[in-house]
Amino acid sequence: MVVPTKVLNRIRTLSMGDFMVNYRGWNQELMEVKYRYFPTVSEIASLCPTHRDVFLSKVQGLKPLENKNVVYGRLLHEAFLMPLRLVIENKRRRSLIDLLYAGKQRLMRKIPSEIRAYAEKVYDVACSLALNWAHEEYQIPILVEPTIDATNIGLSDSLKPDLVIGLIPCEFTIMSEKCFKRKEIALAAYALAIESMTQNPVNYGILASIRIGGRVKVRWRLVPLTDQLRRMVIEERDKVARIVEYGDDPGISPSCSDFCLWREVCLESYNH
Repeated sequence: MVVPTKVLNRIRTLSMGDFMVNYRGWNQELMEVKYRYFPTVSEIASLCPTHRDVFLSKVQGLKPLENKNVVYGRLLHEAFLMPLRLVIENKRRRSLIDLLYAGKQRLMRKIPSEIRAYAEKVYDVACSLALNWAHEEYQIPILVEPTIDATNIGLSDSLKPDLVIGLIPCEFTIMSEKCFKRKEIALAAYALAIESMTQNPVNYGILASIRIGGRVKVRWRLVPLTDQLRRMVIEERDKVARIVEYGDDPGISPSCSDFCLWREVCLESYNH
């Protein structure tokens, strides 16, 4: 199984109890849309606490300056998702090993030499997870980066969680634990979107953090999608939508992440 059995078993066990949540995707009164702009999940759960990144992009029409950390993070993220995508989309093929090997060769040609060894380890771990799923007698349906229309809850019509396992959203990160909160908000947003489409409750999300050291480890964490997280989705949605609709500059964040695409732009304007 892509996700460890113990994680799924815990979800099954916890789902048997009560999970009191008012903010559901189908609750149109609580999901009330106040603005004309429908943000993406990456905008409401961005690294920028003030959402100045959205102001610079959507209001001022600027383009971010890519930095090495962001580029490397994106490539390692793709190294994790590619094997899962290949196996899940081609599960009836007998030569999955050959398919994965060819995919690895293609991907590694795009990877800079300084992180290639890490990328290979990440790819190999994902291969193992994907092949385990392919050989399961009972396979839970899995979608890799499906497009979800979330306009019913005031978000974009093209949300893309990393994985949806059954109805459970799953996100991967290689960032530090300081970034987990924004990933939890993202999971809650995906859950609300899935609920609005299916009318079925989604009480938990899964966060997988990739740890790179001597060997690559994947830490799986079950995230209860509480009312607090769901309210944060709505609050951040409205903050972002208001910035775009009224063109308000929210100001530079006092704590700018090294991974933010807009870091240099904000620091430059601050210094001037």
